[in-house]
Amino acid sequence: MDKIALSEDMEVWYFKEREAKGLYSEIFKERTYVPRGIELDSGSTVFDVGANIGLASIFFALEYGAKVYSFEPLPDLYEVLEANFKEFSILGKTFRVAISSHDHAAEIEYYPNFPGISGLYGELTEMPKLFSDLLSESNELPAADVDRVVSSMFKAEQVACDCWSLSTAIREADVAHIDLLKVDVEHSELDVLYGLEPSDWNKIDRVIAEVHHTNDRVTEMSSLLSSKGFQVCVDELNSIGYPKFRACMLTASRTAS
Repeated sequence: MDKIALSEDMEVWYFKEREAKGLYSEIFKERTYVPRGIELDSGSTVFDVGANIGLASIFFALEYGAKVYSFEPLPDLYEVLEANFKEFSILGKTFRVAISSHDHAAEIEYYPNFPGISGLYGELTEMPKLFSDLLSESNELPAADVDRVVSSMFKAEQVACDCWSLSTAIREADVAHIDLLKVDVEHSELDVLYGLEPSDWNKIDRVIAEVHHTNDRVTEMSSLLSSKGFQVCVDELNSIGYPKFRACMLTASRTAS
């Protein structure tokens, strides 16, 4: 585990350099977690579901003085997440679990060379070709090396993990209210919401989630949130550090943005 300088005044622990730089651009420069006017008061409570190495957690802590509860099931990423929590003295807590529709044991399809695309569901059929095209167009590598690099990046392992429902996570974190629920869980976004017990829906004020355009997931997630009293907005994502592959940023708030 090493540190990387992402700006003149920010040095973080990281796992994969390309992903760290991409996440920094997305979160700190493009500010993709504050679209549609969503803002937080100082001291707000944030759930960072799918925390990766913790750059979103750092953003919420620095930008808003938020108390952040971060959930990341992959051991390699969780180790870095913990280190960044300590580095930035983030108030809150980290949990090495996945958030799903119910409490259970599962296996994550883990890509050690491209950890940000790891997830409980292996919906990556189009991604290798798209990433191959991206590398070819960028001229980052000689043409002869593209296939080798892509093959390595998409070599998966199965990693055992514990899954909690979101309601279990709320109880374990011992919070009464969530000002912002941030979700980035690679194709299992709906499972996170389905893990809320009816009595817990009113504990959440805002949701911001990266949602993939697979199996009509965006429509279903929008409908579910609307039925619970949220105003929903959907913005398409542009590729920043690596391709988002037909994903959008869904923002939901109980009050008009």
